[in-house]
Amino acid sequence: MDRARLLGRIRKCLALAASPEPHEAAAALRQAQALMREHGVSRGEVELCAASARTGSRSLTPPVWLMRLMDLVGKAFAVCGIYCPARRGVARVQYVGTDVNPELASYAFDVLARQLWAARRAFLARLRRGLKRATRLTRADMFCAGWVSAVRRLVHDYTAAAPPREAVMRWLAAQGERMEMVQARPRVRFDAAGAAAAAQGRAAGASASLFQGVGAGPARRQIGHDRRKR
Repeated sequence: MDRARLLGRIRKCLALAASPEPHEAAAALRQAQALMREHGVSRGEVELCAASARTGSRSLTPPVWLMRLMDLVGKAFAVCGIYCPARRGVARVQYVGTDVNPELASYAFDVLARQLWAARRAFLARLRRGLKRATRLTRADMFCAGWVSAVRRLVHDYTAAAPPREAVMRWLAAQGERMEMVQARPRVRFDAAGAAAAAQGRAAGASASLFQGVGAGPARRQIGHDRRKR
């Protein structure tokens, strides 16, 4: 039995375990537990789900600042984030976790990434003409790194831990997802110009918002509720 069918069978057993008929519920729970023990499946793996967000990047090797934003959001919503490069088109981030957490994380990443790319374009437009392309991109990357550090205030860590990466990889494999290891693209320069660019990024990131230009759907209301509780 392949893992996708196995997880589906366990989910059906667990659903039957909620039956109001005591004997049926007990038998279904025993079956689910037996399958989980036999195949080394954790309860968390059974409950995993995923949601995706566009990164705005077309690169097979993402910049470090984009990976930092992905990890920041993943940690905040207790999910595991995975960068999914696209051979054609725009790469995406896949967040895997439990309950509505992946949806909340993908929403937060999408909103923040769109603002970050816009801020990056504006920063590049302000740079003086005549700079080498490599210099312009390095300073823009330093700006983005500063921007990401400034938006930590918008998201709050859950007390729960993200699911183990090994379990996430098994779950993705069961869904037919092909994974590749990618190396983030470092492009930093710790000089006066780089420090100034990072400072400008922090200043720009201070005005970022999780609610910019988006309607108040379920995920938006949930994020607002979580932030007010803390």
